[in-house]
Amino acid sequence: MKTINSFLTLLMFLLLTFTTKPIIASGVKDTDGSMLENGGDYFILPSFDEEGGGVTIASIGTLPLAIVQSASKDSLGLPVSISNTEGTMIILAHEMVNIKFPNFPDCNNFSTCMLVMDESVNVWYLGIGNVADYPSHQIKMGKFQIKEYNSDYKLTFCGDANTSSCEDVGIYIDGDRNRRLVLSEVGTVVKIKNAHKSHLADD
Repeated sequence: MKTINSFLTLLMFLLLTFTTKPIIASGVKDTDGSMLENGGDYFILPSFDEEGGGVTIASIGTLPLAIVQSASKDSLGLPVSISNTEGTMIILAHEMVNIKFPNFPDCNNFSTCMLVMDESVNVWYLGIGNVADYPSHQIKMGKFQIKEYNSDYKLTFCGDANTSSCEDVGIYIDGDRNRRLVLSEVGTVVKIKNAHKSHLADD
């Protein structure tokens, strides 16, 4: 019996060894089909012809600055800088990345994204700033992943380096019709547009 169990264990090992393919992360592509450059500036846009445009910043009531989707379909929003800490030339799908708003002047170096609990509606929304800007709120720091979804992508927010803690980023429309980016069971499908190429196209 012991011999049979040992044989079955060996057989399973061999099957896994020769049938399991290594997972190779692919590069994230912009709307022109080019790979995202590490530290490059991009617009994050909805993939489908729905309400709303690109990702931007809004001051909502007494809350600090929130990350929202533009109300207008025609708006590209604000460019964000997407970078990793690996020193690679391109951004790979599913790796941890930082997303910042480099061209938002009021925030200086505090343009880093974070999660903030809005207790009035019981949702974790994405905001920018630092911990000192949110003295009366629960805060979660972390990083993002850009996950492949069909021919497009989804954003997830990861509370720490453990990818099992990552949750999809979706849209929550509050009572004032602000389209806030929040943790959601239904993530929003996005595409990513090169901000520099968009600027050249407008000239």
